[in-house]
Amino acid sequence: MTACAPNKLSRATERALRRKAQLARLAAMEQVAATGSLWLDSRAVCALCAGISLMALWRWTRERGFPPPDAIVGQRKYWRRATVHQWQEEQIAATAARNAAASAPQRRSRKAQPATTQPVS
Repeated sequence: MTACAPNKLSRATERALRRKAQLARLAAMEQVAATGSLWLDSRAVCALCAGISLMALWRWTRERGFPPPDAIVGQRKYWRRATVHQWQEEQIAATAARNAAASAPQRRSRKAQPATTQPVS
């Protein structure tokens, strides 16, 4: 007797299906983020922040100064929409200030250079 081989999808088909599911999740998150809700869950916050992953949101909270959740219910985290928007505005302002400082012409100081001494032989 020969056993029937299970149906296997090609790698390209699997990737296409994963990408389609990912795009569907992102569209759903963007739709949630576009609603007028005052509270946003982690996925809605990710959608508002250019579609970052949940892991990236966790890293931003730890390393980039992203505000901690305003409420935790069970294991779900919620932010106020205003909190997220305020953080985004602060980031935009900080980036603009850094770009302005980087593009400003640098002045060279005219301090006298210390005289170099020749080693005595």
